[in-house]
Amino acid sequence: YLWRLCHRDSRTFAFAPGEPGYRPAMALSSDGRTLAAADHSSEGVTVKLWDVATGAVRYTLTRKDIDVTFLAFSPDGKTLAWSSDWERSERINGTDATTHRVTLYDVATGKERGMFKVPDCTMRAVAFDVDGGRLAVTHNTGVTVWDVSGLGAGRDAKSLTTLKAGPAVGAPFSPDGLKLATVGLWEGIEIRDISTGQRVAVLKVDAGRMTATTAAFSPDGRFLAAYGDYPANQVWLWEVATGKLLLHHSGQFAAIGHAAGADRIRFSADSRVLAVAAGYAVKLWDTAT
Repeated sequence: YLWRLCHRDSRTFAFAPGEPGYRPAMALSSDGRTLAAADHSSEGVTVKLWDVATGAVRYTLTRKDIDVTFLAFSPDGKTLAWSSDWERSERINGTDATTHRVTLYDVATGKERGMFKVPDCTMRAVAFDVDGGRLAVTHNTGVTVWDVSGLGAGRDAKSLTTLKAGPAVGAPFSPDGLKLATVGLWEGIEIRDISTGQRVAVLKVDAGRMTATTAAFSPDGRFLAAYGDYPANQVWLWEVATGKLLLHHSGQFAAIGHAAGADRIRFSADSRVLAVAAGYAVKLWDTAT
């Protein structure tokens, strides 16, 4: 489906343009069947969910005074997480207050499963663990892991731990659910033990600061790949156990089009192929070579 979404003969999913300079949040379910995208305007936010096979809009979610910063599907594709960086409608002590929240929706029905507010911070990304019961929320001071397994079943979300890792823009869980890789604007990606918060590894670049914006573990946990789009499209691949940098690709993915960030960075189920989609192109790498 990566190729189908990015190829020139692929289906086009259109929505009204938002405010100037706004880049919509998007998410694709792991089975490739559902696409979600947010359209932002001064009136609020609309999130549409499309059936990828037919191009039909499954339903539309509309909320007032909310800015969608990120969208993420649970691994089973049944839940959509919607993170909001600000909420203008809430007032504290008679003045407008900035609040931040994450809302979970049932993908089959479009109904809200539950919502929880996060401490005052700038949220940057959300990511589910393999089982879909925990959610990592990255922000300007690190990553907070939440238990969301009870939302919609009469229980509130529970903050489990906060990893102080500096400004983080992404935090994928390892396949075994025991570690997080914190992605930020520094010399490498930190892998931390969730239970202790301790840093267990740093995956470094050759020199200088890296500007990764997204990352993913391979299904077997052997590799971690990262993508960044400044100053050019860049892809890194490490062997997790040794920290060895196996690949660093730098350069435009396509002769035309924009490089507005990775739409998706994925490994094949057997961890042998890495696929990265950016702009109007998809590149594949053999992880063994």
